[in-house]
Amino acid sequence: MPVRNYDPRLTKAHLSNRFALSLVSYFADLYGVEIAEAIVEDAGLSLDYLHDTERWTSVEFDRRFCDAAARHLYDLREPPAYDHPLWQHWRDAAASMMRRQEMGPLWLLLWAMDGPGHFFADIEHMYSKGNRVTRMRLADHGPNRASVVAVMEGAVVDRPGACWSRRGFFEAVPTIWNLPAATVEHSECIHTDPSARHCRYEITFEERVTSDPGSELRRLRSYVQAVIPRLLEQIDANYLEHRQAVLTQRKVASYLPEHVLENIKINPEEEVILGGLDSEGAVLFADVAGFTRRCVEVGATEVVRQLNLYFEVMDEVIVRHGGIIDKRMGDGIMAVFVSPDGRRDAAALAARAVAC
Repeated sequence: MPVRNYDPRLTKAHLSNRFALSLVSYFADLYGVEIAEAIVEDAGLSLDYLHDTERWTSVEFDRRFCDAAARHLYDLREPPAYDHPLWQHWRDAAASMMRRQEMGPLWLLLWAMDGPGHFFADIEHMYSKGNRVTRMRLADHGPNRASVVAVMEGAVVDRPGACWSRRGFFEAVPTIWNLPAATVEHSECIHTDPSARHCRYEITFEERVTSDPGSELRRLRSYVQAVIPRLLEQIDANYLEHRQAVLTQRKVASYLPEHVLENIKINPEEEVILGGLDSEGAVLFADVAGFTRRCVEVGATEVVRQLNLYFEVMDEVIVRHGGIIDKRMGDGIMAVFVSPDGRRDAAALAARAVAC
């Protein structure tokens, strides 16, 4: 079965798949798998892609997903207003992420934080693990309360669903410790007030009080016993996947510079898009002077030994200067120097090629 390639605009590393998957799972439970799958496909990705929780989706996919959900669930041609019932699905789905069975072993790590106060005090770090375009800033914090500001990076403007998702997430945080849901007042909102620059949330919650340590330990022991088998299976699967990735990286590391490898890991679809990308750059051709005569004078074994030594040195130099080894032609090497992000002009790239 051929590997499906996705539009790289939809797979940029903006939002962890865990966020989208929680919403899709919620829709599947509420409306059926066929409807959920149709929404995802209409937005440009697949359920198989979203089930890979190590991958990411982009703000553009989030926008298309909102539009697709509006069409499939409410027969709307345009995204509805902020207070439309559609967006309550985002709120409820975000809350469902905090359920123990949904979080798996991660629940244990959060439970160890000793209560919602500690969680919200570290909200800037906690939230950024799965969201690279929205930064949470702790504006104020005290006993049983926190004030959090959502700051969008650059020119990013999210849909109302993202705002309701944050509200649902904040409301559900205390439930990790079997506490009542938090109360969230939305004091500033970019979706309802054109003059607002950020979304601000005033959160009040109950703190955790452990009156019976023995009961807490029994609850924790029961949970650990339940998740250990699945955790061990996940560790084994992750090890095999990591081992395969390391072996693959070793094979290509001699040909590609580190920044290209990193881009492939973060957004593989962009690296395999049909037709490639237009980019200015420089090309280096290098070979061994007098190689033909040398082949006549020394034996084949010695020629191969010398070529291997030559390629070992040249490969390291080219990669160190940001070049990509395109092909080998006998003793010749063709290497290209490009700047996919456009930060270096052709002259700077040519200087890198000459430096080799």
